[in-house]
Amino acid sequence: MKKLMLLAVIGLLFCAANAFAACTTEQCVTITVTIGQCAAISIDSTTWTGISINAGETSVIATGINVTNIGSGIPVQLAMRATNASCAGSETWTLNGTAGTETYALWAQFNTDPPAGDSWNQANMALTNSNQVSTGEKFAGNETGVNVPFNNSRRLWLQLYAPIATAQTSQQTITYCINGRP
Repeated sequence: MKKLMLLAVIGLLFCAANAFAACTTEQCVTITVTIGQCAAISIDSTTWTGISINAGETSVIATGINVTNIGSGIPVQLAMRATNASCAGSETWTLNGTAGTETYALWAQFNTDPPAGDSWNQANMALTNSNQVSTGEKFAGNETGVNVPFNNSRRLWLQLYAPIATAQTSQQTITYCINGRP
């Protein structure tokens, strides 16, 4: 009798467990994610110092600047600009496409190696005070600043054309800016 009773209790427990299992339901949550397009770049050099140049001379940055796309995985298009030169907070030289009296020029070119002298041209390389977007011709050497893939770099070279005449004898400061856009 005890065995029969034990079997009946076990049977009831088995049925109760199955009944609860049949009552379980599953609920799901749908998650929608959009990754924001973050166009970000880094450069490996933020100063070009030690330039000693005479009026009317030209100087190319010695090592070039690596510009790397470090954004959120999207390609970027590079744009750049420069400022008028200043000394102690006062503007001294005006940025222009060509050098002149109290006027300097700064040209930029993407190239894996130092660009040859005849590869520079004012129409496609001269910087202005406003951002200029890279194209297949603008700032292009054997590389461009167009659709730079994520985690890829471009080598940028700058060429400075000193004013042909200036009354300034102290050190001048020029700010060059580059940015990445989606």
